[in-house]
Amino acid sequence: QNIEFHPPSSATVSWGERLDIGAVITQVWPEAAAMDSYKAACAELQALQDEGKAVAHNIGDLGAAFLGPLVQRYLTDLEVKFDQSRFQKLYDDLETYLDSEFVKARVFLHLQSLSGDIGVLELDARHSIIRLDENTARHIWSRGAMADVPGRSSFGQGPMIIPVPEQFVLVGTFEFRKTDARRLSLFLHSEATRSSFAFRLAHQGSGPIKVVGYDHIGFFPEYGRFGFREEYLKGRYAYTLNSSVAEQMKRLWADAFETSKELEADATRVPASIRLSIMRYLGSFAEKVAEDRLLDYVIALEASCGRENDAVSYRIPLRVATLIGRDSDERERLFNLVAKAYDKRSKIAHGSAALTEPLDESNENFLLDLQATVLRTIHTYLRAQKDSLNKQDVIRLLDSAIRRQDRAVLESKTRPEFL
Repeated sequence: QNIEFHPPSSATVSWGERLDIGAVITQVWPEAAAMDSYKAACAELQALQDEGKAVAHNIGDLGAAFLGPLVQRYLTDLEVKFDQSRFQKLYDDLETYLDSEFVKARVFLHLQSLSGDIGVLELDARHSIIRLDENTARHIWSRGAMADVPGRSSFGQGPMIIPVPEQFVLVGTFEFRKTDARRLSLFLHSEATRSSFAFRLAHQGSGPIKVVGYDHIGFFPEYGRFGFREEYLKGRYAYTLNSSVAEQMKRLWADAFETSKELEADATRVPASIRLSIMRYLGSFAEKVAEDRLLDYVIALEASCGRENDAVSYRIPLRVATLIGRDSDERERLFNLVAKAYDKRSKIAHGSAALTEPLDESNENFLLDLQATVLRTIHTYLRAQKDSLNKQDVIRLLDSAIRRQDRAVLESKTRPEFL
């Protein structure tokens, strides 16, 4: 019940301190001492101390004594209401940590510009979009800022991102070995990269995606928390999360996240044409100038549907329209859209026209339509790749469909219906 702990190399230090974990628990739950779960917990902690064991991962020479202050910190972070079931949950978390080789954490990515009427969208077993309530928003803030009340600091290089109730966050859960705890910042960065890329690839839209916080699932001996001082970039459009958007995101999420993992782990595993299209599409979100976003979209389409020595201003619009157009009216609209993009690109390159910020409604809708076209084209190629069709295979099918004015073979091979 009493945990004794010392600093590293304590053999040369004359002092020690005793920490009574039982007192910590009974302060908030006086009846705990009479209950079996309480006694079992104290017995486990005492056994660890007696055996001189560490807390199941490498903590150097701190040993089991390090467990005392960690458990105290964990148990004192309690709600006002505290009962036996609450304590049992805490103790179960502790046991799970001690018994397992792996632990889980989750990162919160702030979607400032997202609006909608959905509370929770489960994208897969480890990723979801949630609309923040008061408690969750405060929890994310307090972990990152180590302060109880959200507010903007007057210190540092700029305002911190503050999660607000009714805003949305993308939650990405990941697992790592306890022995790799010191690499947590790398794991957080990797998961944030994968999740944000997948979100971009699962649905069109704009606006910033920023890491706003993280926490551990269950008990974990933290040595301190990582802070995030990122500021938002300007974004001109917003996301909307409604039932139809949610349905599309769930349909595309598996391909999007799988590709994001490959790009993050080893980009060369993604075919060059698809990789270039995706990176141009993703890079467009960081562009502050509308002309740059237009150029990114045109390059992405050309990388997907172009060949060397093509008459690109005609061939690319025709192939894109043939590839993803659902009917003759949509194919005509897509052809005109992409042809207009090439015309604007040419004028921008020669200094005779510009997409002036802030965009008017017409140009904003034009860029949104072009962005959606790029995304649908990327996903069509991702599905074609799953069916062992490379870029040249798809272009041959496209050109044959154009010459024969018959899309039957193309549609049977590329399966555009999933879009």
